[in-house]
Amino acid sequence: MTGSDGVVAAPTVTVLMPVYNAGCYLRPAVESILQQSFRDFELVIINDASTDGSAEILRSFSDDRIRILHNEHNLGLANSLNRGLLAAAGEFIARQDADDLSHHERLARQVHFLKGHPEIALIGTQAVIIDELGRYKRMLLDRPHEHLAIKWDLLFDNSFVHTSVMFRTTIVRDNLAGYDPSYTACEDYELWSRIAEVCRVANLSRHLVSHRIHSSSKRKGTKQFVKMQDLTRVVKRNADAMFGKDFLSESESLLLAGFSSGYQDRTSHAKFVRLFDRLLAEYLQIAPGALTSRDFKQTARRIYFKLFYNAWKNSVLPPASCFLRQPGWIRIAFSLLISHFIKRVSWCRTSFVPVTSSACHAEGAEASKLAGSG
Repeated sequence: MTGSDGVVAAPTVTVLMPVYNAGCYLRPAVESILQQSFRDFELVIINDASTDGSAEILRSFSDDRIRILHNEHNLGLANSLNRGLLAAAGEFIARQDADDLSHHERLARQVHFLKGHPEIALIGTQAVIIDELGRYKRMLLDRPHEHLAIKWDLLFDNSFVHTSVMFRTTIVRDNLAGYDPSYTACEDYELWSRIAEVCRVANLSRHLVSHRIHSSSKRKGTKQFVKMQDLTRVVKRNADAMFGKDFLSESESLLLAGFSSGYQDRTSHAKFVRLFDRLLAEYLQIAPGALTSRDFKQTARRIYFKLFYNAWKNSVLPPASCFLRQPGWIRIAFSLLISHFIKRVSWCRTSFVPVTSSACHAEGAEASKLAGSG
């Protein structure tokens, strides 16, 4: 924005959008940012050496709030985001993936929250899942809202939807040096964990982004053992920071790292429940206020819910001792399961405009034509 003296003022928000072969999903993603009710932002797009015509689609936008950085060769997600961080002029930085959609009130609500809560460095939102045509599929299991619950949840899983976050530039770029490229599978989880060690973090309760799942949305070339290796590093460091060095053994860290994808054997379920009890007891020692937090209790129940949901999905019945060890928690987790599916049914429609297959094909044809003429 330009002031009365003709000097261009820094925007309040920089939206970072890395792009690699985003195809027909790119235009709706960009438009969902340009159509935000909050107007004081810049959109910094990092084209990570796309080969599908994404660069031509980006050049078709004439909005002066857009800045496009082109990587000469593919740098990967973390390095591309760090390049965007260095270029960002905003007080706050929001993330947006090139195939996802943001609700038109998203930036406004997050800016309002961060302005009113100076102690919070990172704020995420809830999300719904859409398919390649923009149709509603399901709700993501709610992320915890409050710092105490998020700190606990980070011992087990990523507590934030990457495409939904907004954070303070001074904290993440200037103090923490951004994303760590050595984490190729969970650079976001690692960064949120570092932020939560030094600042308070939170999630809004509203669903303000649509996260698209499609055939190209999974990262190619990231092997499962690399993902497990990275997750194990994050989990162990989180536990060390919270409870003291080497609180978890290597095998326990590996066990927790496998939680998000589910266990394939009954023994691992039993080991996890015992470790869960131990971690819970230790956490309540250092954070007794969690006992009175409804959000913390819901988060702990959600972990049990996810454990048994993944067991059902993987067709592995946990030992009976898992049910008997915490019968009250299991009962409430089952209630949470019922509630989750009721909410899922009620979300049969979303406020996001779907991308139709014909629009996708038209966009792809346009991109190819533009790429050919370039």
